[in-house]
Amino acid sequence: MTLLTFYFILASILGLHSVKTQNSPLKFGYCLVPDVKTDFDPTMFFAGRWYKQLGFGSLFQDIIGICPTVEYKITDDGEIKSLDYLYNQILQVYVFKSGNSYTRYIHDNLGYLSFTFNLGQGLLRETYPMYIIDTDYDDFAIVYYCRSFLFFMKTEAAWVMSRSRNEASPDQPAIIDALKRSGLDYSLFKPEVNTGCGLNEPNL
Repeated sequence: MTLLTFYFILASILGLHSVKTQNSPLKFGYCLVPDVKTDFDPTMFFAGRWYKQLGFGSLFQDIIGICPTVEYKITDDGEIKSLDYLYNQILQVYVFKSGNSYTRYIHDNLGYLSFTFNLGQGLLRETYPMYIIDTDYDDFAIVYYCRSFLFFMKTEAAWVMSRSRNEASPDQPAIIDALKRSGLDYSLFKPEVNTGCGLNEPNL
């Protein structure tokens, strides 16, 4: 039994009845292999916070919340640390999961690498391919994750992110064109709620 299988069984048993969760992230199909950002600069991308503005799919049996954010930091030895978090209005707390990768996983200056996430209070670790489809580093980024499961199923997610929490126009033509080139349907992306966030956001 793989860790991913164990996680889904565990999530099903626990049910998370006290809080609202996403539908199962497992679905039929094959992962896309999109074109990625060339001349990718990890030191510019993996620095500070990115605020998720539009979302599609889910990697985990995530608790639903608002103000989804990811913070990155690169250490002196090239480790890329991440902290994904959102604010759960029912519990009135931030829920988060940490992750990590390494700059040495990036080859030929392409925006592609594997990223490992800590789940279940760190009891489980799952690795996903991460595709940075496009970014200008200062205003927007498009990222895609997907992992095959049992050969004919997958878990996938994609986000359009910005450096500002209250991005005014996440549907700019450059973003729509990049999604189309990657085989992602813009109409499937849903806007994230980025107002009413709680105080004391977590940080790395």
